[in-house]
Amino acid sequence: CLMNFLRPEQLHHIRGRSQGAAFIVFGWRKVIFTAFFLPLAKLFVNKDGAFFEVDTVPHEPQKLALPHSCEEINGKREFIFAAFVGEWLDTWLKTYALYSVKSYTYDAYERSCNIHIKPALGRIRLSALTAPQIQQFYNSLITEKELSPKTVKNIHGVLHRALGQAVKLGLLRSNPTNVCDLPKAHRKEIKPMEQAEITRFLQAIQGTKYGLVYQITLFTGLREGEVLGLTWDCIDFQHNAIYINKQLQKTKKVGGTYCLAPTKNSRNRTILAAPSVMALFRKQKSQQAQMRLLAGEAWNNSWDLVFTNELGGHLCHCTVYKKFKAIVRELGMPEERFHDLRHSFAVASIESGDDIKTVQSNLGHATASFTLDVYGHVSQKMRQQSADRMEEFIRKVSG
Repeated sequence: CLMNFLRPEQLHHIRGRSQGAAFIVFGWRKVIFTAFFLPLAKLFVNKDGAFFEVDTVPHEPQKLALPHSCEEINGKREFIFAAFVGEWLDTWLKTYALYSVKSYTYDAYERSCNIHIKPALGRIRLSALTAPQIQQFYNSLITEKELSPKTVKNIHGVLHRALGQAVKLGLLRSNPTNVCDLPKAHRKEIKPMEQAEITRFLQAIQGTKYGLVYQITLFTGLREGEVLGLTWDCIDFQHNAIYINKQLQKTKKVGGTYCLAPTKNSRNRTILAAPSVMALFRKQKSQQAQMRLLAGEAWNNSWDLVFTNELGGHLCHCTVYKKFKAIVRELGMPEERFHDLRHSFAVASIESGDDIKTVQSNLGHATASFTLDVYGHVSQKMRQQSADRMEEFIRKVSG
């Protein structure tokens, strides 16, 4: 028993784990390591804190190769030892990821670990994990599970971060994911609505339950979570401005709850809206006042949301999306997505003469180059204008 070889003042508590893994927590630092105990074998700690294995056969003790680190948890410095990849992922999620990313992102990390990474790699010793094993895992996600390259890239990102933290703590010498090859992800071609399609769409949504949601999204380029998370304090009627500083988000867990979370990339921005857009907000304010009157004491809009249901609660993404899909299917545009309203706004802005920097700012993209790469050459009108300009040039140089 390890307790026979540890000084009482060092030992805080011991927790057993299956498959030979042992977790030992001391009161002064935290270490995570792999330990497999053979029959009749014992461990002890010398005065320098080094771990040794002693067999029943008399010989010089051999120092175990146990990775170690020093970490402060809740104001105390402790040791924790873990054996397998799956156990390290659990530790990383709860100790590091939980406090460094948004709740929505954490749920995505947790799902990637529990559904994909741990079933394939979880029972491999952390110190024995190799790049070929990880590469085979990535390949199987494509060939067997038929996941998209983008999904595989996201799973890789989770594993890369987790093992990167292990490297920082000295548990691994290097990150094996650094030398793995990822499948090439092809960006899907965006399909913004053409002008005639926009006209038909606007006619179809007039008077519908979520018509104002769709119109304002189309004319502002907001993401779905951003438009559903708008609050009245972010609508400046005096200056025709919309302040985008949050989004309505639902956790990915089954039965997850909704919350107001920071925007994507945590980039707040201000949009100067067209007067017609502000008129739509005034119309929504009037309709909401009528709903509040009808709901009476049942009304509860604690977040002061712009778009609510009949009782003041938030709208659900899935419901808004399903109603949108039903409308575009009836119009003969079944491939259109809610996000294509944002694409349509971006293309219309560029066609109208807005410079790329302005479009980037309105959309909340990180860089103008990304905006140009996505929206530079997508509409039929822009392609025709390009052909017309070339025809004019040819006539000039041809005499």
